[in-house]
Amino acid sequence: ALTIAAVLAVAFTGGTASAQSKPKPKPKKRVAGTYEVKFEEVGNSCGDRGIGFSRGRIKVKKERGRRISVTIPLVPLLSGVVYRDGKFRARAKLGSTNTAGMQGRFAANGRVDDGVIQMVLIAEYFTKKKPLCTQSWNVSGVRKDMMSTVPLTGDTPARARLPVPALR
Repeated sequence: ALTIAAVLAVAFTGGTASAQSKPKPKPKKRVAGTYEVKFEEVGNSCGDRGIGFSRGRIKVKKERGRRISVTIPLVPLLSGVVYRDGKFRARAKLGSTNTAGMQGRFAANGRVDDGVIQMVLIAEYFTKKKPLCTQSWNVSGVRKDMMSTVPLTGDTPARARLPVPALR
């Protein structure tokens, strides 16, 4: 028969052993920096309205704590959070756009891994607060300070798909 002391001893030592075997948290990945990126449009219900992107520069700035801001040309400042594994999300509230009479709401979700950024950018357009159309892009690129160190082919599929921009 088990006594209460024996049950507590087993439970206590089992708890200590599992606490010691917990994996250490992964180190934080660096997300902040300026990235040379390529925009690949994957969806557009706007016809000739909306924004046209091809290549550009994105700046991710670390604010306080986990907060970040993402600067993309022609898009309002996006604010959001970054997680330990390099994933991030950022949003901009509904606001005016360069096209008269259109408001836009923008969102970016992505990740940074070894100086390579991959994200999805979504733009939702409205007129008089009623939905008008949506655009979306896959965005990928390399942090400027990593441009000479990221190989054309590599161990990870993400690296193999990304061209390394030439330095000027």
